[in-house]
Amino acid sequence: MKTLYTIILGFWGLIMFGQDSYLFHRDRPFYVTGEVVWFSVHLPDSFEEMTAINVYFADDLGAVKKQFFCSTEGGKIDGYIELPYAWSSGIYQLALFAKQKESKTEELLAKVEIPVYNDIELGDVPMVNKITLPDNVVQPSNNSNLVTKGNVSARNMQSLRLQDLSSGVSVSVVDASLYGAHINEVVQEVSYVRDGTPIQWENSPYLTTMISSTAGAPLRTNVIGVYDQTSDEMHYAKSGIDGQYDVVLSEYYGPRSYHVNGVLFDEYSVVHSHERDNIGMKAERVITMDSTVLNYLTLSQKRKKIYQQYGMIEYELSTQQKKAKYEAPQPNRVYETSSYQNFDDIEAFFEEMISSELSFERSKDGTLTARMYNPNNKKFTNRNQSRYFEKAPVFIIDGIVTKDAARVAAMDFSSVETIGLYYKREDIKRDFGMYSGMPYVMINTKNGDFQWSEDEPQDIVVINGYQYPADIPVIGDEEEISHPLFRPMLHWNPEVKNTSQTYNIRQSDDVSEFQVIVAGRDADGELKVATAKYRSGYIN
Repeated sequence: MKTLYTIILGFWGLIMFGQDSYLFHRDRPFYVTGEVVWFSVHLPDSFEEMTAINVYFADDLGAVKKQFFCSTEGGKIDGYIELPYAWSSGIYQLALFAKQKESKTEELLAKVEIPVYNDIELGDVPMVNKITLPDNVVQPSNNSNLVTKGNVSARNMQSLRLQDLSSGVSVSVVDASLYGAHINEVVQEVSYVRDGTPIQWENSPYLTTMISSTAGAPLRTNVIGVYDQTSDEMHYAKSGIDGQYDVVLSEYYGPRSYHVNGVLFDEYSVVHSHERDNIGMKAERVITMDSTVLNYLTLSQKRKKIYQQYGMIEYELSTQQKKAKYEAPQPNRVYETSSYQNFDDIEAFFEEMISSELSFERSKDGTLTARMYNPNNKKFTNRNQSRYFEKAPVFIIDGIVTKDAARVAAMDFSSVETIGLYYKREDIKRDFGMYSGMPYVMINTKNGDFQWSEDEPQDIVVINGYQYPADIPVIGDEEEISHPLFRPMLHWNPEVKNTSQTYNIRQSDDVSEFQVIVAGRDADGELKVATAKYRSGYIN
């Protein structure tokens, strides 16, 4: 029989924080490999406008393990981090960065340290009598606004009612008995120190790259092309005297491949270095464990065996795939190779196309160049040259950008599906973002497997955009449940948006003391944290 209990939890007179603070709220104080870190970061007042936050999750030495972007919606960011079973025990670092629009510098906003344990291979984690918690943890308050109508029965449904809230409040319900004093680490405060000068931050994902010669000297170039292989967009940037260039990308979710082509407009050899592989900071703490952690790890091993017996995974993450809007390129002329007889290569094909806008020419020394007809030229003095673009065309083959005319001319014609030519200024600008006096040729092969030549440098970089939204795990929505319900983290909701909200959660099978933790802004916009405890058990 379903029984309904009510917990009323408000923000009256509880722990308050300065408006220049970050509140890091996560679902539990420490983690075991195989679990998922769910987190919300409540931001200072200065982040009123949409900002792209670059999130890094690094190990104790600062080596980046995961990276993605989050957007600041409702004065906060929400995210999750899956912890692979193979990771080692250690103090991991969750660091937030944002880039200033004017100075193009990426600034560290805040960082917290998160203990992670491998319950199968603890390694050399030392045992201590008591773990010292960070100074910035939020101690629980004595909240008198907790009301339970009778005892909360294990496995039954209960109602959690929150009131006197503003938007963007995060809520966690965890087994306080399992975590002991560590429960205080669920919420941490990080001060935000600034001089008050307003700053404009980038509001979409970005790429920061250093460009240098093969000798290591930084290069300053007028135009660098970064080609989005998913959306067929070309992004442009200029590098400074230090060789750094910054590209603001479109809004998108998940990983995307970009071809960064520094030799698109220049004939020298270059070397690129892309996203940081280290946040440049080491963890201040060293991983240790006490009797509370050891007990948790022992129970974690048992829970995994129980779930395995029932053919289940304790923490299975389901993401919501989001596809960005995509408009297919519209070349000025498209050749579909199936409409023509077979030729040895592309050069032979265009030699037969007398009226073609693209042609190949060989110089006396055997060098092959390509040129494209330019209908934009209305006036010309040299009848043989001015009908064409002064600059050689850029070839895009299966998302790979090149100016190697010889490589293109020698392509097996039977492997090509379509050849699209861009020679009209307005269409080049529409599909590639900028008109720089160059025509484009887009070639799609039948297998989509164009390979680089050995002497041409490959520079494909994968950049993670915004993190895919994920479904928050909810245990036991069904009425009858035949499998055990053991969960240290009973409930996580980062998106309580109404000023007063009631929703149902199912209690686990654990007979224990649970703690409700609410973080966010109250109805007056002040950052606060409220906590409350209740007990559950089996009621006759």
